[in-house]
Amino acid sequence: MKLINFSSINHQFVAVFCVNIISLAHGSSIGWLSPFLPILLSEASPLATGKISMDEASWIGALLCAGGICGCAVYGSLATRCGRKTTILLLAVPHIGFWLCVIFADYVYHLYLARFLAGATGGGLYIIVPLFVAEIADPAIRGRLGAILPLAVSMGIFNGFVAGTFIHHTYIPFCMLSLSAIFFLTVIALPETPLSLLKVSRITDAEASFRFYKNVSENAVDNKIKEDFRKVQEQQMKSQSREEKLQFKDFTTPAAKKGFVIGIGLMLLTQFCGCFAFVNYTATIFKESGSELDPNISAIVLGMVQIFGTYTSTIFVDRAGRKTLLLISSIGAATGLILMGTYSFFKFQGYALAFLDWVPVATLSLVIYISSVGILALPYIVLTEVLPSKIRAVGSSFCLVTISISAFVILKAMPILMTSIQLFGCLWLFAGFCIIGAIFIALVVPETKGKVLDDDVPTTKDVQPGTPTV
Repeated sequence: MKLINFSSINHQFVAVFCVNIISLAHGSSIGWLSPFLPILLSEASPLATGKISMDEASWIGALLCAGGICGCAVYGSLATRCGRKTTILLLAVPHIGFWLCVIFADYVYHLYLARFLAGATGGGLYIIVPLFVAEIADPAIRGRLGAILPLAVSMGIFNGFVAGTFIHHTYIPFCMLSLSAIFFLTVIALPETPLSLLKVSRITDAEASFRFYKNVSENAVDNKIKEDFRKVQEQQMKSQSREEKLQFKDFTTPAAKKGFVIGIGLMLLTQFCGCFAFVNYTATIFKESGSELDPNISAIVLGMVQIFGTYTSTIFVDRAGRKTLLLISSIGAATGLILMGTYSFFKFQGYALAFLDWVPVATLSLVIYISSVGILALPYIVLTEVLPSKIRAVGSSFCLVTISISAFVILKAMPILMTSIQLFGCLWLFAGFCIIGAIFIALVVPETKGKVLDDDVPTTKDVQPGTPTV
């Protein structure tokens, strides 16, 4: 396999980094809850109505996912109607709304709305950013570029943990709003994706965009670029000539059915492994585990571990492959959850485990790290690779609605489950789901490394940069 010519792809990296500023900002809004929730549950609550109840806390957690369902529907439709770039820019609207609600919150209902808006941002984010990456990235680096999304979210969560621990909660929203301004100013300078422009017959602009993302000057004479762009045009024309509008039969083809099974299965695994609940309730979980270490400091350690895990994914996703990392991740997460559940069980039984205070941080760090390598980072990449191109936008929206619904169930049930079956019961339950997920991955999920995203082109293992992608 030839070495990658980075001069031909550096614009792709720059574009994806700019787009993922909103991912970083969204992660900060998720991480904000962990250090802030104990304050809301205490007498020091800044709300006019005083401290909130555990039931209200569970609604603050769960409404993120209700917003995600709405975001999936709205941004999935916008992605088709308005193009990728415009839809990405519109992600800033609910995100800014989130922080404004936090700034002016006097009642718990204001925080309900805030979390709903944060969820809408996330729902749109996980649809439109992978589509944008799929349409501008060369196949040889698509996995690495796609993994920047979960990496940026992980960094944002860590940012939220640190800010919530060391900065007074009244100042945090004003600091975070600056990210939205940076995001808007950088993304607005990027061109629309070539495919979005071809779909509205803007041929000249599409070629200019294609050259930009290949880092080739508009005036440069490059026969290979012209030939690659011509192939993309032909593929797009074939796609449009089949049928202009989606029909029900498009969703019932063997490829579509298999894509939906894989997509929905992986989306469910990302939630039922329990990691998203851990991120939202990190400080509370460490407190319930019986560890005497500071819960907020433990959460910061966990956030740092998540960054390293996601970064590991970016390194190996195009080397080891998607399926291998997903399998390792599922089995490793199950192991860590069983170990932490066992510690929590013996602590609950009254055993003196002060000398093992490090176990909750170590085992949960293992779970978050190994999950970030695979089952938290890669399903969104695999989703765009297993769905046929014609239904990719709508299919992605449908699968992400599934993840929002399952996340809502988990976040709403987690505080209740920790009371009814205790923390150890929750951990063992999540471990069981990880084992089921590993079996599903082994038997059903194909390897998609290096796949060219076009229905007429077979999957290849050694695709070089410069191959046109659709």
